[in-house]
Amino acid sequence: MYNKFYDMVKQCAKDRNTTVETVFKDAGLTHSSYYSPKRIGKLPRANEAVKIAEILETTVEFLVTGNKTFPSEENIKRIKNMYDLLDELEVYIKQIRYTLDNRQ
Repeated sequence: MYNKFYDMVKQCAKDRNTTVETVFKDAGLTHSSYYSPKRIGKLPRANEAVKIAEILETTVEFLVTGNKTFPSEENIKRIKNMYDLLDELEVYIKQIRYTLDNRQ
């Protein structure tokens, strides 16, 4: 599993025309933050993995597994419904404010 992480970091860096070293530098990590865990067969610390993923504009899950996850159709519908409800709520809030402002 740890090899997959380092392979994915390297591939993502290459896809962005940069190097692993640059990614780590941009994430505020040292050279040893990358090579020490790799050398002993470990993943980097969670907070370091998150920083790396952010720089590479991906997720830690993708770096660890190589699999991209997408929201299910059901979750997409729920999200759209929430946005619709928020839009309706915004209209009601505007109506209430208008009513309160014109009450006097």
